[in-house]
Amino acid sequence: SVAFWSLKNEVLKVGQQLEPAPYEDLLRQADEKRQTQGTYSGIILHDDDFLQQMVNEAVKSPYKIKFNKNGSVAKKGSDVTGPEVIDTLVAFNEAKIQEIAAKILAGQFELAPYRDNQSTGLQYSDFTSIMRFDAMMGDQYHDLPKWQKEDILAAMHDFLQKGAQN
Repeated sequence: SVAFWSLKNEVLKVGQQLEPAPYEDLLRQADEKRQTQGTYSGIILHDDDFLQQMVNEAVKSPYKIKFNKNGSVAKKGSDVTGPEVIDTLVAFNEAKIQEIAAKILAGQFELAPYRDNQSTGLQYSDFTSIMRFDAMMGDQYHDLPKWQKEDILAAMHDFLQKGAQN
């Protein structure tokens, strides 16, 4: 399983001199804010024993794991996935790494940074001055389409099938 958490460090305001009791209250408040701050996002392998360890009814789980009333894992709103999806992701990444490596070895260095609405792959880059990318001069962005998870997996399957045929 792979997950990440976009963590915010909340600031607690103190309006008086700290004494032992108010300090302990601040620690309790900080712990409460931390527990309700958010959830991990990512991919969680469907393993019933593992999922039950990750979800504790007494404390809000920081993972996107949802169950249906019958006890099965919900497909919507849950990051839980089967091993076939993880296998597809790994195979796709390996194929793309090989494809990119072959292009680099062949001297093909196409510069086409992604663009997702207003953000781009160059937005926070320290190397824009040496990349010489200029959309006004005809350089093209790689616009990211708005796809659903199922569409992305289907496209990966298609890519892998075409690679297997070649």
